[in-house]
Amino acid sequence: MIRRLIALPLVLSVGATASAQDQITPDPQAWRPVVYYDLQFPTENAANYASIWADKIEANNQAYIARGETRYAVGNAPVHEAHYTVKSPSRTVVLTFLNTRTACTIKQKFPSANVNVLTCPLRVAIFEGGRKSISEASGCYLERGTTQNVSSDPTTSVSYVSYDVTKKAFRTGMIVAHKAIDGCSQVIPIYQ
Repeated sequence: MIRRLIALPLVLSVGATASAQDQITPDPQAWRPVVYYDLQFPTENAANYASIWADKIEANNQAYIARGETRYAVGNAPVHEAHYTVKSPSRTVVLTFLNTRTACTIKQKFPSANVNVLTCPLRVAIFEGGRKSISEASGCYLERGTTQNVSSDPTTSVSYVSYDVTKKAFRTGMIVAHKAIDGCSQVIPIYQ
């Protein structure tokens, strides 16, 4: 179930020198891997995605403080984000997933593939005419491990998304070790 959260004025920034053609997503129905950002110290490119999750990032920070964690006095407590963005001349729509220890649960571990599949919050943010609206649900997040003894081929395990223009909905999927993960194929409408 997707819940409508907020509708606030905000514009997703795009480069001042980018042309309208550069801003349009070519063939949004094509399947593409999600893009990941570490939001502990958000870069300029990641700042827009951090702003979509500002409330949950702050809640995660407060949870670490409440447990006595002082390592993260500068920056955020551990937090990662994955997203897929679709742009048209008048609208930008973002499907974004947030990975924090306080908001996600482990769905399945895959030690041999060096990944975990988590169930994490997801948001659909629509930026149009200087306004932002956000809806929320949950979905699968592919968390990569840190060991280097597994295949570096990104197609072995991947989270991917496409946008169905006709249905105005994102489609998600995930494979681990070249096998589809049950429960991670979703259709997420941008409007409720």
